Amino acid sequence: MLVCRRMLWLFALMNLSDLALTLFLLNRNGGAYESNPVAAWCLQRFGWPGLVAFKLSVAALAALAVVLIARRSLLAAGSVLTFACAALLGVLVYSSLLVPEVCAEGKSREELSNHKEQLEAHLSRYREYQSLLDRLANQLTADRCSLDAAVKALCKSDRVHDPLWVESLSQRFPGYRVPELIAIRLMLEVMESPDLTPDQVAKRIGDLCVQFQARFHRPAPVEFDDVQKSM
Repeated sequence: MLVCRRMLWLFALMNLSDLALTLFLLNRNGGAYESNPVAAWCLQRFGWPGLVAFKLSVAALAALAVVLIARRSLLAAGSVLTFACAALLGVLVYSSLLVPEVCAEGKSREELSNHKEQLEAHLSRYREYQSLLDRLANQLTADRCSLDAAVKALCKSDRVHDPLWVESLSQRFPGYRVPELIAIRLMLEVMESPDLTPDQVAKRIGDLCVQFQARFHRPAPVEFDDVQKSM
């Protein structure tokens, strides 16, 4: 009887270990799933409490069955417990082997999710920047705001402070500082406006070049002078 009690304690401990491993694997977001359809239904229907209650209930019913069998035959009860513990040992070994794989996959999914969030945030910032750039360029095109006001407004966008954004314009217009590059980017947008005729583009760029000179005390890039001459 003492051996049977010890095996019952071992059976209970193995069930708790199986429950802990199951909760760990399912909570790692690594692709693990509950293979028992009844347990899976309990998890889906009642969440973690439902899964825990199901597994503990099954273990309790199995232990009660062993106790009832032991009243008639300790040998039969011992055999049932031995088989149950062996089966649980196999489950525990299999679950333990899944731990490294599930952890690695969970980490990979987490990194992918973080990368996706960063990409979405980057796209959102880009859309905000592009929307602001278009709006300010339209205002400059219609002469509804000054170049200085447009530069100050666009300067609030995070994108114009991105080293890659600055570098791409600096390569084309070397020697200019960030506020000047912002003004140049706005002037380029005006220059490409589909709402202006070539003559209107030349006049508007001429006005902006004057404002550029007044604001930064240096001439705008020669590219804009060429635009005025070619129109």
